[in-house]
Amino acid sequence: MIKNRSEKGQVMVLLILALVGLFAFAALAIDGAMIYSDRRIAQNAADASSMTGIGAAGQEVQWIVKSSWNCSSSEVINAQATAVAEAISSAGVNDYTIDADISDDNGVTTVCSDGTDKYLDVVVEVTDQTEST
Repeated sequence: MIKNRSEKGQVMVLLILALVGLFAFAALAIDGAMIYSDRRIAQNAADASSMTGIGAAGQEVQWIVKSSWNCSSSEVINAQATAVAEAISSAGVNDYTIDADISDDNGVTTVCSDGTDKYLDVVVEVTDQTEST
């Protein structure tokens, strides 16, 4: 039986290529999991800030009857300011820095309607950067 010396070591090359592929997929799985985890944490912080803000606003406007609801009234304007302040404070507790400018994707704003449906919404946007491996 004659052995061809040029075929010696093929398994080592295939093993190295397989390991590189395996490590690449492992890194991708870790990064993907970190992205989803950070997204969930940011979403929870935004939800908590929004709920804190609207809870504080609700304390301000709890005695306004629906028929006299007006978004330009001093009570509603004060409630909006209180909601923004409390939402910013709550985000800070969760290690996120937001402000009253929502255009940079890290902020809080209020939406008021005195049409048929009378409501006050607190909208919080939080973004986060995930370090990749």
